[in-house]
Amino acid sequence: MREKSSTKVVIKTRGTYYLIPAEEILFCEEKAGRIRFHTRNHGLIPASGTINNYEPRLLPKGFFRTHEKYLVNLRHIIGFENDPNSVFLMDFDHSIPIESRRELELLEKMNRMAKSKSC
Repeated sequence: MREKSSTKVVIKTRGTYYLIPAEEILFCEEKAGRIRFHTRNHGLIPASGTINNYEPRLLPKGFFRTHEKYLVNLRHIIGFENDPNSVFLMDFDHSIPIESRRELELLEKMNRMAKSKSC
């Protein structure tokens, strides 16, 4: 039986490599030149690299770039709020900034996901 490696993400930390299922990753953020992966079952994983390094690997796995410093797993979004801070809400009670120019694209992706799940 062939394993679906495309559903997993390799995350490199200092000397350690993690192979995490994409659906376990809630979001990743870049702070002070480091990446932090927030995961459902593995907690916080600090990683090497930048958002730009991980973006090509995560976008095809259902992630969305909400802000220059954030990539978010679309499966964990429950909505977003259109206020001056332009944040959206995650299913674990955490809010993340979204750039106003990306709101329409996020809404379109959320609508597509809702339609595909209701069929």
